[in-house]
Parts: sequence; structure tokens; C-alpha cells
Amino acid sequence: MKALTTILLTLIVLGGCSDGGYESYDECLLTEMQKCTAECKREAKAFCRDEAGKQYSKAHRDKHLLLMQKRKDCIASGNVGWECEIDLSEIDLN
Repeated sequence: MKALTTILLTLIVLGGCSDGGYESYDECLLTEMQKCTAECKREAKAFCRDEAGKQYSKAHRDKHLLLMQKRKDCIASGNVGWECEIDLSEIDLN
């Protein structure tokens, strides 16, 4: 009984610690498209377009929100939208 309790608690802790979620738009779209028939592909794309949504991992959401803030700051400083394209690899969350 003690061993079973230990195993169950371990599984609960490990399950609760994983961030889960998709790491990219492409990963989300691929997985969601595989789940549906031709009729729901539009909904799958809309679902994955919300990159700040809970379907993404916390790290991905944080990176996306930081990217959006950098673009907003760039445009606010008088630049044109296309001048404010920021490469995701430039964003460091550390």
C-alpha cells in the first residue's frame, strides 16, 4: 500500500510539473490538423493562431508576448511596421 501511494504521488507531482503545450505554431497546426477532418481545418488554424493561448507552453507564450511588446515599442517610436520585424532568435528570456 505504501509503495502504491508513493507511485501515485510521484505521478501527480511529475504530471503537475510539466509545462506541456505546443512549442511552436507549426507543431500546434500539425497536431490539430491530424485530429480533424476537412471540415475543421479552419478552426484548427484559428486555434493555433492565438499564440498567447493556453494551448502553448509557458515558455512559448512568454516569448510571444515579449515579441509583441517589442514590436509595439518599435512602432510607437515612429518606425513603419515592416521595420519592426523581430527575429524570434533575438529574444532571450533569461
